[in-house]
Amino acid sequence: MNLSAAFAFVATLCMALPCAAQAGPIAAGGVGKVAAPERPYTLQEATNMKKLSSFGLCDAVQNADDLPTQPVPVQEDTCNFYQRFEANSVGPSNGGSCGGYTVAFGPMGDLKLNWKRYRIDATWGDTPLTQAQCGQERLAAVAWGARCLNDACSDTQWEKIGTPRSKAGTWSTNQGRCVLSHQFSNGDKHYKTLSVDIIASLKEGAQTVRKRAHAVIRAERGNAKCANTTLEARPAPAQAASTAGATYQPRQKP
Repeated sequence: MNLSAAFAFVATLCMALPCAAQAGPIAAGGVGKVAAPERPYTLQEATNMKKLSSFGLCDAVQNADDLPTQPVPVQEDTCNFYQRFEANSVGPSNGGSCGGYTVAFGPMGDLKLNWKRYRIDATWGDTPLTQAQCGQERLAAVAWGARCLNDACSDTQWEKIGTPRSKAGTWSTNQGRCVLSHQFSNGDKHYKTLSVDIIASLKEGAQTVRKRAHAVIRAERGNAKCANTTLEARPAPAQAASTAGATYQPRQKP
């Protein structure tokens, strides 16, 4: 078979079967090869995605725009051991047909499997707003977790953490700034990967303009140094920073 015929054959095959996407430019903080939990949807699922209510969010978890690509260290504060990943969008929180800026924290960041509490904060990540602008600001967000279905967390299932939310900013006279954030938390389950999808927008005249968004994902457990916290006995199963060979191309912003 000559080269032209080979290319024709591959093109025909790709029309009948899904072909792997070629690696291209990588989003800030991202890499071309990502562990399976950071690649949360299939091509067919992405094709079938719909918007959540009128928020503009998707009803399926999104590929990450930002994620830790090396282990996030375990730290300790007064009462807790914890891991924390923080990211801010470089550009506007634009998604595709739905959704916005998506941040994930999972096996590539070496998220441990013995945490007892999880907290995800979605906030405004753009230029601070004036009091006059504050009521025109809006933040929508939805949080997801790949819940562990067994002790080794070899089986997972994606689920929403809390409910999707959307609200306008509120001016705080005491703080002298526009306050706008969403917080999602869970202390009943164990997760292999955590994700949050955020749309930050500002109404400018008759037009609504997407703005930058900010996310913080934190997992913790008590260190037994405070009266209301105890060190959990549940052991952490062995977990590599990357546990699967699946690949995906992080979504590129228009």
